Amino acid sequence: MTQPFVVQFNPVAVHLGPLQVHWYGLMYLLGFLGGWLLGEYRRKRGRLPVSRDALGDMVFYLMMGLILGGRIWYMLFYYAGGPKWLWTDPLALVRVWDGGMSFHGGLLGVLVTGFWWSRRHRLHFFDTVDFIAPLVPRGRAGIGCTSSIRWISSRRWFRWALGWGGWAISSTASCGASRAMCRGR
Repeated sequence: MTQPFVVQFNPVAVHLGPLQVHWYGLMYLLGFLGGWLLGEYRRKRGRLPVSRDALGDMVFYLMMGLILGGRIWYMLFYYAGGPKWLWTDPLALVRVWDGGMSFHGGLLGVLVTGFWWSRRHRLHFFDTVDFIAPLVPRGRAGIGCTSSIRWISSRRWFRWALGWGGWAISSTASCGASRAMCRGR
C-alpha cells in the first residue's frame, strides 16, 4: 500500500493577539478580491448597467451567500452530531474556527443572493449570471489556492495512484474519521 505524502505546515498565517488568521481565510479573501476587481473592470466596459456601489453591493451579497450558505449546509448535512445541534447547541453555527464549509451550500447561497440582487436592481437573473460567470475562475484562482493550502496543512493528501504512476487527491472526509484509516487504504 502506498502512503500519503503529508507535510507538516502551520495553518495559521498570522497571530494578532488572540485572533488567528488562517491561510485558508486569506485565500478566500484573495479570491473575493480578484473577483471584485475583474467585476469592476467589466462593469466599466458596460457589461452590466449598474453603478460602482451596486456592484460593490452585489459582491458583498454574493460573498455572504457563499459563506453563510456553505456553513449552514455543512452544519445541516455534514456536521458530526447531525442536525440536532439546532436545539442542543445553536451557537455551533457561528463557531467557524471548528471548520466546515460545503460547496453545495455555497452555490445555493450565491444563487439565492444573486437572484435577490437581480430582482432588487430590476435586472434579468441570467444577465447577472452572465456577468458573474467570468468572475468565478478569478475567484476560484484565489479559492483554488485553498486546495493547495488544505494540502499543505495536511487536510488533503496526494496519493500515488496504483498502476500508472499518477497521483490523486483524497481528503479526511473520504477516508473516514481518522488519518489512520486513510493510511490503511
